[in-house]
Amino acid sequence: MRREAIADDRWLAPADDMKGGRDHLVLLSPLAARIVEGLMAEHDSPWLIASLKRRGEPVTEVKSVNAKLRKLSGIADLGTHVLRKTGATVLKRLLFSQEVVDACLGVLPAGVGAKHYTFYAHEREKKAAFLALGAHVEALVHGEPAGAKILHLRTPS
Repeated sequence: MRREAIADDRWLAPADDMKGGRDHLVLLSPLAARIVEGLMAEHDSPWLIASLKRRGEPVTEVKSVNAKLRKLSGIADLGTHVLRKTGATVLKRLLFSQEVVDACLGVLPAGVGAKHYTFYAHEREKKAAFLALGAHVEALVHGEPAGAKILHLRTPS
């Protein structure tokens, strides 16, 4: 994620970085914006999260990111894909349509008509979804009820 792709509460993932080959707009919740702001203050690399091994270069090894997530969380099977699936599941639980969930994830619409004739970006709906997801995560972080059953995971011994 390049710094220049982030402005205020928006991150524009360029088409070159997306499987579907289209730009993808992510609207940051207040919590996500604070996290991004903190990361930007840590260093002056053009990348939001820079490689520790290769100074000034982006993190390119998903494997190493996943290993770091597992180490910090103590959750053996945690990874970026698990976080994507969890976010999608929470958005469905918060009653967002599959179309909006897919738009939030940057999944291209299915079907000939949707692929070739519909270019609606769902910006308003994505903003509502990202704000709701951010509020949900913030409630969990602060130990407040988030409207869902929470499983407390033990760290492996």
